[in-house]
Amino acid sequence: MLDWVVVERRGSSKMTFYLRGMIGEELLSVSFLKDSVELEFTSLTVVANTEMYFRDEKRNILSNKPGWRDAVCSLISQFVDEAAQSFDDLILSFGESGTLRFSLRSRDVKGDFAVRFAIEPWELR
Repeated sequence: MLDWVVVERRGSSKMTFYLRGMIGEELLSVSFLKDSVELEFTSLTVVANTEMYFRDEKRNILSNKPGWRDAVCSLISQFVDEAAQSFDDLILSFGESGTLRFSLRSRDVKGDFAVRFAIEPWELR
């Protein structure tokens, strides 16, 4: 059974814990669903139900624009080297390979949540 944690707009110590755990995680796969994107990492899954942006040295692409899916898939097999949450965004950096930014603004959210993490309960201990 997975333990789901929903990202809130304002940072919390619990969210800081999950973001720190993202450092060093390898992106294994990306699934594009009707209204969300699932990012599977080594030990957790991130589900985004909001606008996302991909950025690297050459591009800055919004999630509904051409080339965005290919850009996100280019991060498969890359490792998270930085993870942070601001008031309006959740940011995962993959070094020189690129950065994913998840909007936490209510106008950008497509459902009941913006982003959530799923991890095995035993990993919380």
